[in-house]
Amino acid sequence: VDVGVLLFGGAMCSPGCSCYNDTWVYTPRARVFRRIQVAAPPTWRYRQSLVYNELDKHFYIFGGESYRPYMYHNSVARLGLP
Repeated sequence: VDVGVLLFGGAMCSPGCSCYNDTWVYTPRARVFRRIQVAAPPTWRYRQSLVYNELDKHFYIFGGESYRPYMYHNSVARLGLP
């Protein structure tokens, strides 16, 4: 994936709250967001951390919160990018 900025999940709280587990890539050169499909996406969440590991060329998500059920995540998940 040609990544400029990678976004995962998030929350929308208008009027009620719900979380997402979709993944988006923003390419600065083209100024375009595009949604990408990941293999087995982690549980929907917001306020998580996302890092890239140069050694194995993968992105990892840690922590975050979710609604329905409301919970704090204390886990690490690898994003299976195409």
